[in-house]
Amino acid sequence: CTVDYVKALNPDVREVRVGTEVIGPKVFPETPIRKADSLRIILSETTIQALDANGRIFAHFPCSIARNKNKRPAGELKVKNIAVNPDYTFSPDVLTTVAQAEGITKKMVLPPGPNNPLGHAWNGLSLPGNGMHGTPEPEDISRTQSSGCFRLSNWNAQKLLKMVKIGMPVNVIPPAETVSVDCN
Repeated sequence: CTVDYVKALNPDVREVRVGTEVIGPKVFPETPIRKADSLRIILSETTIQALDANGRIFAHFPCSIARNKNKRPAGELKVKNIAVNPDYTFSPDVLTTVAQAEGITKKMVLPPGPNNPLGHAWNGLSLPGNGMHGTPEPEDISRTQSSGCFRLSNWNAQKLLKMVKIGMPVNVIPPAETVSVDCN
């Protein structure tokens, strides 16, 4: 759920500290998670789909995609590595615009935790620096604002992590090109 939803459920809570009790959404017991045979990322719909061996969709996740269209991959990739509660390494030579804006000149490693930009799960792809991962800001999912990765809510990133295996194909489908037809 979003931060605003939790705030709406707890209108009397002004500040959250260790030990603060808040009301959250009801969480039902989780059903067993199936393994996928492949994944499909549809850029125009900002979604990641898990498919079985017959190409049938059995899971569908909203995701964020790269703001810069030139950083959006297309075609077949593979799952290269996976990690639960990953460290995040910020490299100023990779994210140059962010580094310049923030004045960061050296590599930084952020440990797992609530503010880690990768959230609670990392599914690295065969395209260096790209992956499917969680986020500490679930309200931003389905927007075109990432630096190149595919962001999911932490709970969906954790589910996806359980569905994938190293070497699994990930087909990234670009938006359909506009075709003009001359009717004369």
